[in-house]
Amino acid sequence: MELDFVVIGVGVLNYLIGNYTNKENAKILLAGYNTMSKAEREKFDIDEYLKFFKPFFRKKPFSPFFSSNKPNAFGNSLAKKKI
Repeated sequence: MELDFVVIGVGVLNYLIGNYTNKENAKILLAGYNTMSKAEREKFDIDEYLKFFKPFFRKKPFSPFFSSNKPNAFGNSLAKKKI
C-alpha cells in the first residue's frame, strides 16, 4: 500500500516535469543540456527535443498501471507463477 503512494507521487512529479519544462528553464532542468557550453546550446535544437520530451513525460506516469504484477484476466501474473 505504501508503495502505491510512492508510485503515484513519482507519477505526479513526472507529469509536472513534462508540463512545466520549457525552452527558458531547460538550461537549468535538463541533464546534459545544462552542462553544454553556450555555443553547443545554440547548435542544439531544443524546440524539437522538447516536442519529444514533453509528451513522453506527460504519458510516463500512466505506465505503471499497464505494466504491474497485479493479477490479470488469466489469474495470477506469469512472473509469480511457478513452472
